[in-house]
Amino acid sequence: MSFKFPEKVPAAGAAGNAGLASVVEAAPVGVLVVAVDGRMLYVNSALENMFGYSKAQLLGQPVEMLLPAEIRERHLDFRQLFFANPTPRTMGSGRELFAQHADGRQFPIEIGLGSMPHDDEVCAVAFVSDITPRRRLEHRFSKVVSSLPIGLLMAGADGRISMTNQALDAMFGYPPGELVGKPVEVLLPQRVRNGHPALRSAFAKAPEVRAMGSGRDLLAQHRDGSEFPVEVGLTPLETEGERQVLAA
Repeated sequence: MSFKFPEKVPAAGAAGNAGLASVVEAAPVGVLVVAVDGRMLYVNSALENMFGYSKAQLLGQPVEMLLPAEIRERHLDFRQLFFANPTPRTMGSGRELFAQHADGRQFPIEIGLGSMPHDDEVCAVAFVSDITPRRRLEHRFSKVVSSLPIGLLMAGADGRISMTNQALDAMFGYPPGELVGKPVEVLLPQRVRNGHPALRSAFAKAPEVRAMGSGRDLLAQHRDGSEFPVEVGLTPLETEGERQVLAA
């Protein structure tokens, strides 16, 4: 079965007709079309460059050749699950997902999946992004945050801690990583914990950069139960579509 993108798409307002094939070919992300049996029917230039293969080397081959060897067999099941329910979805956002280059090296990716009809069957359309530059930046940022001499933590809208740095762990007496997943209230004296969720909710409704504790007594609780005075700076953030709060 051969594949060819339609040359025209219906007019939309003043935009008129556009060459869909040329748009897809020039897209800055990798695009590939995969048949139900896993064969690659189409790849664009960005995907060729990303993986180091030519179109001739890819077309007709199983899509699993683009994956690390250790996950290729598992991917067969994932592929069957997708074609059983071919709805748009993303893969790799917020977790590690790797592809394999022609030279054997692996690199992190994110994938958007969709579907389209072709010759009486449904094909999968994948939009692939190489996120190596982003991962490098995140790693550098993580090292900077980890080495800062002030305590930092990040918490989600549910109040659970998603990140702490070494200074905060040491300040509160916790081993690295132990606070992740715990409610931020564990860092407060027992007598004020019940009232803190209401304060969190109020902040979430009107998030802004603000300081807490300056000029008044604000106490935190060490892992050993002792209390100590603190000042806290709050900064609302949005990461991958989710609201977070960074506390310094």
